[in-house]
Amino acid sequence: MSLLVPRAPRTHAVHLALRYFSTNASFLERRAANHTPLTPLSFLQRTADIYPERTAIMYADWKAISTPMTETVVIKQTWGETKIRITQLASALAHRGVGRGDVVAVLSPNTPAFVELHHGINACGAAINPLNTRLDIDSLAYILQHSAAKVLLADSAQGTIAAAVCDQLKTEGLAPPLLVDLVDPIDSHHPEGITAATAPRFGSLTYEELLGQGNEVEIRDNSITLYCIV
Repeated sequence: MSLLVPRAPRTHAVHLALRYFSTNASFLERRAANHTPLTPLSFLQRTADIYPERTAIMYADWKAISTPMTETVVIKQTWGETKIRITQLASALAHRGVGRGDVVAVLSPNTPAFVELHHGINACGAAINPLNTRLDIDSLAYILQHSAAKVLLADSAQGTIAAAVCDQLKTEGLAPPLLVDLVDPIDSHHPEGITAATAPRFGSLTYEELLGQGNEVEIRDNSITLYCIV
């Protein structure tokens, strides 16, 4: 047996309100008072302003962690330091002609630089294209061609492949992206006999050299929400 509960009748005022909101609600359009885009940059700006001395990034020697009784090397970076490096990165990319709607590709494992790239590339208005480090040369060349990436930042462990990809694009008559070397700061992450200081270079400049070309300016939220994930 079902019980029917009568609904209270709508008043004339309710009908008028519903008609008004459905036909004349221009005051609900997006504006500063009722809408703020949520981006990684606003989070970064707020955190760096309120907690500049708190730790933002911790990077440990994962080889030492997996080996008992071995001292790990940990790299720490505060939010204040991270913000400065990200603004330098955005400024340097902008000076290189990277702007809104452009694509910047990254071929790297998870490193402190990769964290900065996720923010700095957005800060200059470009889209980040993180590339799978297990892909072969042909696949990477196709992705770079299809995305029209202006810059390719590659970890030194992937430098040989990144250089081969750029050479393949040249042989096909295409302009390769600017190749930038990402050097892992922990020596044990490099092959035996090689340190961060002696790691081979494949690109036109290193990541730290790129940062040195930028200015420490305030981040302007020029980001777009496009992420090309392959």
